Amino acid sequence: MVTGPPGLPVRFRLQTPRQECLLIFFYIISVIIYIALIFVTMSIAGNKNRSQLGFGLFAVFLPLIALIVVLIISPGKPEGVVEVEEKVE
Repeated sequence: MVTGPPGLPVRFRLQTPRQECLLIFFYIISVIIYIALIFVTMSIAGNKNRSQLGFGLFAVFLPLIALIVVLIISPGKPEGVVEVEEKVE
């Protein structure tokens, strides 16, 4: 008979130490991928002259959507560059 914490359905109870190890391994890999997506998004945003902090915060909440958005947007203007209009006579 399967034992576990009372109140949990049988399908949510871990039955062997191997299953517990696999679950912990899955969580660790998930966290590593999550952090990597945040840093990749911030790096691409910085290369496109966009706000790394802004896209980093966006990626904390929605990492895949933030990555797609930063890949789609066009590069921004470099900082300190002022556009001057020429007068045509």
